[in-house]
Amino acid sequence: AADPAHFTFVQEHSVAKSGVAAVCAKLRKHRIAALLGPPDPLMSKTGGGVGVLGRTHRRMFAVPPVTGAFRKLLASGRVGLYGIDVGCGQTCLCFCIYGVTNGHHCAVAAARTDELVVVCSKESDAQPRGPRFYFGDINADIADLPSLDALVNARALIDLGGMASAWGGVDAE
Repeated sequence: AADPAHFTFVQEHSVAKSGVAAVCAKLRKHRIAALLGPPDPLMSKTGGGVGVLGRTHRRMFAVPPVTGAFRKLLASGRVGLYGIDVGCGQTCLCFCIYGVTNGHHCAVAAARTDELVVVCSKESDAQPRGPRFYFGDINADIADLPSLDALVNARALIDLGGMASAWGGVDAE
């Protein structure tokens, strides 16, 4: 099926570092630009990895990290930071997060995912002002992640997935 989205953020692309260039080249043949981060080096088989795919004239690019903690986290295959030029000289920062599996049922997994949110939030604060999105598969409910829950409850972030029925989706799916 055709995907009308200008940009698609992906979690768990599972492409080995050695295969990223070939995958990006194949996508370019279909007029899809791709920025893919490394897979998760802690997984026993190639897995994890986040990225963004684009089918638009709008520019997308990897944003250089400001904080040391985020710079270190980029190698984990669990987060990415991308810029999207949205027009009128405005760039939107897009954090892509792939949470640790089973965070809803495992406190250790939830704590690891919550730490991803903390590091992304601190990186967001250190970046120049402007619009931001956090995209991802957190593999938990928001209530399982205290830092994310606090950001949503403080209205610093709006949970679009939690209101997906507004455009025909399923809330909190």
